Amino acid sequence: MPHRRPGLVLLTGVGVFAAGVAFAAPAPSPKASGESAAVVATVDDEPLSQTQLRLAVARQPAPPTMNAEQRLQWEARGLEQLILERLIVAEARRQSILVDPQEIDDRLQRLLAAAKKPSLEEFLRTTGSDEDEVRRRLTHDLTVERLLQPRLTDNALRGVFETRRREFDGSRVRVSHIVLRPETALGDRGIAAAIDRAESIRREILRGDTSFADAARRWSAGPSRQRGGDIGFLGRHEPMTEEFSAAVFALAKGDVSRPIVTASGIHLATVTEIESGRTTFEAVRNAVGKDVAATALKELVARLRRSARITYFPGVPHFSRGDPGNVVVVLDEAEVVEPGPAAGGPVPADGSR
Repeated sequence: MPHRRPGLVLLTGVGVFAAGVAFAAPAPSPKASGESAAVVATVDDEPLSQTQLRLAVARQPAPPTMNAEQRLQWEARGLEQLILERLIVAEARRQSILVDPQEIDDRLQRLLAAAKKPSLEEFLRTTGSDEDEVRRRLTHDLTVERLLQPRLTDNALRGVFETRRREFDGSRVRVSHIVLRPETALGDRGIAAAIDRAESIRREILRGDTSFADAARRWSAGPSRQRGGDIGFLGRHEPMTEEFSAAVFALAKGDVSRPIVTASGIHLATVTEIESGRTTFEAVRNAVGKDVAATALKELVARLRRSARITYFPGVPHFSRGDPGNVVVVLDEAEVVEPGPAAGGPVPADGSR
């Protein structure tokens, strides 16, 4: 395992682990002997073994070939998923959430029907799974559903639809933006300087010292500056990135956004027109439910993560300070992440146009 004293390997560019998109099934208990029983981490003093980690890592998507850095990233993602599984199981136990085996039998039959497989044996053969693994996954998925159920009632989803109607009903907004390009050679200092500059421009616009269009023509680094920053009508989920679209769809007409950080620069945005959509709640109920479930699960996992005491053992690749962001570390001594606010921030995404 590559490492160097004082015991730190830094790997940048690791993708954020998207908690809640898909949880792997909890691994079976390891044999209590040799390396298989070696502890790689503890979650509130509950040990996670080398065997459990190997199984969790093997379930992660992996490229056909991996260099040393990619392998460490792969292993760190596996450990993070294993930790999150343990937190979910512990929370379900705390809330006395139980899953009836008959429910799993029913889910399994629906799974076979959806996969158009006449028998469980054929399904297992074609997917390379085993029955215990499939049942564990279904049990875990149903446990997660039970944890999220209070957020997914019909009344709750209707409330979300009404509050965020523009996001779901097919509305479009016409947007103008100003984009500033940070000095890449300055790294984080360049980004911070560009954000400060964007805040200054925003204050000038809000004071009435300049119009948004004039500010775009004067300071924007994007080609839309020639049109006063106008980039036309946007849908909620296209063609821009989530960071940019989420910010502009939260604006009222005429508002000026706070700086929006994307891979293409630092943006200020304003909405100049709104085209209301006509899609009903009934037509998009599933989409609203998926959105709410994803958000609720991320919030649940973040809360559980903040309340947990996690110890990473020496030589085990993991995300620095428990932040599934841009750095993987391998330490020569144990690292303890105490309960408290989680580190981390948004991942830049390309919002250029």
